[in-house]
Amino acid sequence: LNDDELPLLESWCGLSSSPQSADSTNDYDMAMQIGERAALLGKTIGAKRVCVTRGSKGAVLYSSSSVTPSNKDQIATNPGFVSSTHNAGGTTDTVGAGDSFLAALIKSLLLDGQEDVMALKRGCALGGYVAQCQGAVPSHEDAPDDLRLLFQNEPSSSSSSFMDLV
Repeated sequence: LNDDELPLLESWCGLSSSPQSADSTNDYDMAMQIGERAALLGKTIGAKRVCVTRGSKGAVLYSSSSVTPSNKDQIATNPGFVSSTHNAGGTTDTVGAGDSFLAALIKSLLLDGQEDVMALKRGCALGGYVAQCQGAVPSHEDAPDDLRLLFQNEPSSSSSSFMDLV
């Protein structure tokens, strides 16, 4: 879900949301507050994971102890992704960015067995790349090297790659 939808789901579940103004705290603290809210929502509805996307500010992923290697609840954050070699003009077309984010996140967590921090980094990177391109399905030949590197060294059990996601 996205950060605009979080308060709505909280209200449906009888949870109070206390959004902070962007001026009152730094972005990391804001992400952690969203993570705490995602954790409470996850526990309330019995979800093992809750991910909240934050547009250009990245995403937050709560994972319950039942799915983490440490057997402890955890919150991972990512500040977002802007390629150093792509989109010098700054054009943004967000069509398909959320779908790309989710595809990379799910592939990384469930198929590749990546830890939350890397899965979130991959999701933000692919979603950010798609948002920087015209159209929902950008040409993967144009993908910057820094994005491609995130999807290298995948477990050999995975038959798909970055190219399959774009």
